[in-house]
Amino acid sequence: MATRRLNLKISLDTGDDTSPQVLARLTRRLYQDIAKLGVDSVERAADEQPGEIVKGSPMDISTLLVTLSSASVLVALIQLLQAWVLRAEGRKVKIRVEDKAIELEYSPTAASKDELMAFAEELQQLLEKKQQSI
Repeated sequence: MATRRLNLKISLDTGDDTSPQVLARLTRRLYQDIAKLGVDSVERAADEQPGEIVKGSPMDISTLLVTLSSASVLVALIQLLQAWVLRAEGRKVKIRVEDKAIELEYSPTAASKDELMAFAEELQQLLEKKQQSI
């Protein structure tokens, strides 16, 4: 039996005054933290689509592609991203679900914890629906 997977595109934004080197380091650290959660895969977007991305651009160094098939891992990922955002003023995370086109920008001033959890629940329902359609 095949397992349905949810594909997420996670883009980081630390503000205009962050150097590309610092953004790359933060993205690498977040990549490592996400990999520890037990996701099916996590990759840098730059590695996946080199023809579509200008080398060294913010999209190149701050976007991760995450695939997961577990609702519990999804909840852990949302919690990890929330904690990452809250570590420094001005951080934002955009999460895009490939086939549903849901996008969330989370920052302490832009979205409440309730809004973040509602988004996580919507993604979890989408994952469960995919699992049931097998």
